Amino acid sequence: MVPIIQVSIDGRDVSSGVAARILEGEVVQHDGGHGDECHLLISNFDGRLAKPARGGLIDVRVGFAATGVRSLGQFKVQEIAKHGPKAHFSVVGHGVDLITSLKAQHTRVWNQTTLGAILGTLAGENGLTLAIDGKLGATAVTTLAQTHESDMHLITRLARHYGAIGKPMGGRLLFIPKGAGTSASGATLPPIVVTPNDLEGSFTISTSDRPKRGKVVAHHFDRGTGKREQVSHDTGDGGPDYHLPHMYGDAASAQAACAARATDFKAAKGTFKGTLKSGDNQMQAGGVLTSQGFGDDDDHDWIIKRVPHRFGDHGYVTGFDAEVKR
Repeated sequence: MVPIIQVSIDGRDVSSGVAARILEGEVVQHDGGHGDECHLLISNFDGRLAKPARGGLIDVRVGFAATGVRSLGQFKVQEIAKHGPKAHFSVVGHGVDLITSLKAQHTRVWNQTTLGAILGTLAGENGLTLAIDGKLGATAVTTLAQTHESDMHLITRLARHYGAIGKPMGGRLLFIPKGAGTSASGATLPPIVVTPNDLEGSFTISTSDRPKRGKVVAHHFDRGTGKREQVSHDTGDGGPDYHLPHMYGDAASAQAACAARATDFKAAKGTFKGTLKSGDNQMQAGGVLTSQGFGDDDDHDWIIKRVPHRFGDHGYVTGFDAEVKR
């Protein structure tokens, strides 16, 4: 199939005659913790293309005539380099959802509220719509301090604390459990089945055990008694206990942190990396990949952590980095 590549910078099409302008392109999507990225190598062989301006808006859409075109996102130009003598521009853009306001530091305290209410405030202040898992949204929060901390750092901290993915994406603030396989709208993403015949070149499936731990222990301050209290979550695997270094504001937050870390410890560390022979614009970070036909114990579900979509003279291909679904 012949790929369709549509790339514009500040509304100007730079993809008409792909071989003439877009020499190489890559959009890398992440499931959280990192913003999405766009890398372009553009030919200016005729001198008619103006140097892209920093802050300019890149829009990327890819697909095939038979299956349709899908947006891979919009990106703000962060870096531009001019190369000679072949007259090329290399352009790096970061996802526009990682807006400047998310990086601004704030100091404030939330008391007697819910996780959904806190994230709703953060989303609203940054022009985003909250898309949160119902159970996570209803989680009670006794107290939470944000001290000289950016909203993005706080979102990432909360995601780590509650075993979730927290990410601005598609105009929404996405906050869902790890391994949920959910899109930015909160809809379940259908699993993508991958067999050895679907892959280009080599692939790697690796598995290793994490060090075994007994209990995960956390401490919180009990405002009623004025004492330092302890909670724990047993992994059931034996081994030495692991103590979380942070002092939590209430028992529920401490218990949630213990449970999230215990889940990490219990999971075998498995990764699956490969590249599809043909691009798949439906593959998204945070989605589910199902491996079939690889034999041994390697046929199961994986959570997609990173998706590089690559396009240019070679056509359009999609790679993936995935980890075992817990």
